[in-house]
Amino acid sequence: SLSSHEQGELSPDEIFTLAVRADHPHAEAIVISCTDLRAVEVIDRIETALNKPVITSNQAMVAALLRWTHDNKM
Repeated sequence: SLSSHEQGELSPDEIFTLAVRADHPHAEAIVISCTDLRAVEVIDRIETALNKPVITSNQAMVAALLRWTHDNKM
């Protein structure tokens, strides 16, 4: 188990390796949940390697904010 500080120090290559190791044949997607990870740099690599969509907590947050601003006519 990594501390928040240690998670933030993971390189994109380490994030890629962890995501590939976390995959399961029955998983339909990979979710990377930590706003301090540099996962956006390796999303394409992970999706290509696993042939599955990848969503990060940062992407989900931005999507939610975009929906909220659209719904509230900001």
